[in-house]
Amino acid sequence: MPRAKKNDLWMARESFVTHQDGEQYSVVAGDLVRDGHWMLKGREELFKPAEGWVRFDIEQATAAPGEKRGE
Repeated sequence: MPRAKKNDLWMARESFVTHQDGEQYSVVAGDLVRDGHWMLKGREELFKPAEGWVRFDIEQATAAPGEKRGE
């Protein structure tokens, strides 16, 4: 029997607003969250496994202030 693949991305089922450390965060239906993210804790019913999605690690195109690139 094949081993079950661990789901590492979750998709918001609906839009909602939540708070963390005094900050307000808006989540729109379809937004993706990584497994283990603080936003999932206690709100699991607002998310579903994001099956079939591919996540790409994208490099920042420009240097941040004070950062030197290509050295």
